[in-house]
Amino acid sequence: MEAKQLVVTRKKLFTKEECISIIDNKDKYNLSPATTFGEYSVEENPNDPNRIGNIGWIDVDKFPYMDRIKTLVAGYNQIENYILNDNYQLQFCEYGPGAWFKKHQDTYLSMNQRTAFVDTRKISMTIQLSDDQDYTGGDVIITIKRTETGSQGYPVSRQQGDAIVFPSYFNHQVNQINSGKRYSLVVWAHGPHWK
Repeated sequence: MEAKQLVVTRKKLFTKEECISIIDNKDKYNLSPATTFGEYSVEENPNDPNRIGNIGWIDVDKFPYMDRIKTLVAGYNQIENYILNDNYQLQFCEYGPGAWFKKHQDTYLSMNQRTAFVDTRKISMTIQLSDDQDYTGGDVIITIKRTETGSQGYPVSRQQGDAIVFPSYFNHQVNQINSGKRYSLVVWAHGPHWK
């Protein structure tokens, strides 16, 4: 199977009204400057220039659309059949002018990650909350191939309410926002370390 086939877009997972409602509740998510974990470090790095933006965490048990998300993850997982454990994380993301998230993976297949955490991220999902006319720049790029001249990636859907699902070990990035604000919801489905 080609890598690109592992990137699945679910059109209109959320309606426009649902997207607006999630954005309108952003004050409840306690937004703070985004941090990252490094491949060889499990310490959060608040001064990391690899990511500029604000994030907040959403309580999975109180999020009204979790059944829809879990159904999409279950359908997607028929491709690879990862062992999952019903542990999910929801992160609300706000990217304003000048913000970005450089190329990264949501999980690393390393001994350090295995010994530091009980489980690992296996399936990643980004849900576009903003209308694509509300910002410029900010494309999400997923890398699907390496060549002699470098990595090749492609931009995924910017349509409001669309969900893009892919393996957490895929490289991806958020290009710099030029104007406006981009809001998204990031979802991770967890499981035991690569079983």
